[in-house]
Amino acid sequence: MTISPAGAPALAGAGEALTVHLTGEDSPVGVMYAWPKPGEKLGRRAASTLTDLAPVVTALVELAHAQDEIDRARDATARARDEERRRLRRDLHDGLVPALSGLSLGMAAVHNMLSGRRSDPVIATVDDLIGQLATEADRQAASVRDIALDLMPPLLDDGALGPALDHLRERYAGAGLAVEVRAPPNRLRGDLATAVYGIIVEAVRNVYRHAGVDRCSIEVVGKVDGLEVSVTDHGVGIDARAPAGVGTRSMRERAEGAGGQPTITSPPDGVGTRVQLVVPVARR
Repeated sequence: MTISPAGAPALAGAGEALTVHLTGEDSPVGVMYAWPKPGEKLGRRAASTLTDLAPVVTALVELAHAQDEIDRARDATARARDEERRRLRRDLHDGLVPALSGLSLGMAAVHNMLSGRRSDPVIATVDDLIGQLATEADRQAASVRDIALDLMPPLLDDGALGPALDHLRERYAGAGLAVEVRAPPNRLRGDLATAVYGIIVEAVRNVYRHAGVDRCSIEVVGKVDGLEVSVTDHGVGIDARAPAGVGTRSMRERAEGAGGQPTITSPPDGVGTRVQLVVPVARR
């Protein structure tokens, strides 16, 4: 670390500045400038104070650089995960779903061929079994299609979180779960929209499977410190002693990838569950 009166950028109305070169253990980390008030000079005492302050500033600069590296690594991981989800969506939606649908059509054709020979008990049994298999293939094709959409709805490619949540609401309405949605109409950054949507999907799926209710609410609100997300129901609540399931772990992974930390709570009376988190909107 060195202090010199040269090399500082000019500041209108100020006198000659002192320049402090900040050096970490391995390499320079930055430069600190100090200007006197108009008409004054920085003397030995100021230089001594800056010398004492320099290690603290150096540590802060290094900490900021380390945080930037963490943010970049986290962003890269989130982008890689999103791309993997897009690939899985394509494989499921464009590969497995048509294959299952093709099986169903093939079994339907066999069913038609056998329908005129049901007087034979064996043929009738086979025909019934083929009909059941065709129905199951259709059901599984629809299930895989939903899984593909949950992985990464096409609407999220453009950051359209609100429309994606509206589509989620329509799907659950058909399954008997009324979902109230409040979300901002503006588009979000793609990786942020994907992370928030994934957390909400897991939370709503848990409501549908475990809460024992026919409705829940989703709320996404812009706050000063980020985007506040909550999914609330008034069902059976959760057991704090129960181990975290796959859905809960998935929510935490997505939240951490977006720079947030979810909380999952039930009121003291054990009625209902609330999943809540705040994720930062802007990166450094």
